[in-house]
Amino acid sequence: MTLSYKEINKILNLEFSSDYYQWNDNEISHMPNLFLSIVPKVNLRDKIILSPSIKFIGPQKAYLKETKSLPSRTYIDAKLDYKYNNKLNATIEFNNVLNIKKEIWRDYKDIGFSGLIMLTWSF
Repeated sequence: MTLSYKEINKILNLEFSSDYYQWNDNEISHMPNLFLSIVPKVNLRDKIILSPSIKFIGPQKAYLKETKSLPSRTYIDAKLDYKYNNKLNATIEFNNVLNIKKEIWRDYKDIGFSGLIMLTWSF
């Protein structure tokens, strides 16, 4: 089941999405039942777009010889786009701002905080 909503006005855009799956026990390893995402975008004169986001991933079960429960995770990310013109854009992106390092795969943890700087030139 998927639910999503988008757009409020030209300045503020709110994207909400949710996915819910009903997996049977011992069916699929490492797959959560619930994914939630909220992304409010603020558009300033089509030049600067600020996009913070909150993502929730529900608890999971990992199956090998025995069953292990993995905790749910919540991520806060932020993205800033600057559109100089139709040919030149810059983006700064920060992922996992709270530096959460929970187990995402059996015995593997999140990498934590990360960032990205990108410059795009179209010709």
